[in-house]
Amino acid sequence: MTIAALRALIEEDLPHVRRLPAPRLPVRHFSAKETEPVNPNPPTTAPARPAPTDTAPLPVGKLLAWAASHPEKGIRDHAEKARTSLDALRARHAAAEELARIGTEAQELERRLAQLRARESELKPARKKAAYNLAEVRAWARAEGLPVSNNGRLPNTVVKAWRERAR
Repeated sequence: MTIAALRALIEEDLPHVRRLPAPRLPVRHFSAKETEPVNPNPPTTAPARPAPTDTAPLPVGKLLAWAASHPEKGIRDHAEKARTSLDALRARHAAAEELARIGTEAQELERRLAQLRARESELKPARKKAAYNLAEVRAWARAEGLPVSNNGRLPNTVVKAWRERAR
């Protein structure tokens, strides 16, 4: 069963569901070597076409029910393949819809979280700056042989020792 045939079946079964257009297939240009030879004696009559019917197309459910109860095994097999394909398409459509809802909700939550973080930063008190020059204290501590890191907070013992030195 072709994709176009499946799409037609789905459109008959669920005409109210919006769908994305089918992707465009690349156009291939054939060279003269690849084309079939032209018949110098074309047929004078047009090929027979099936007579158009004035009846409305059968809904997919009724068509599948008819095919499932048909005496020919080939038609029943076609019905089962179509039903399986439609079930797979419905499941994939439901997953795509849920993913779209999740994406929208995630964007909304991210926007709300940014608002909350901005408000939190407005309400938090400003951090106090150290009453001493960190680089100066680190240099003194290294000269005295005290262990200090290159960045971050200084241990209280180092700061107390530096202040005691100044007295």
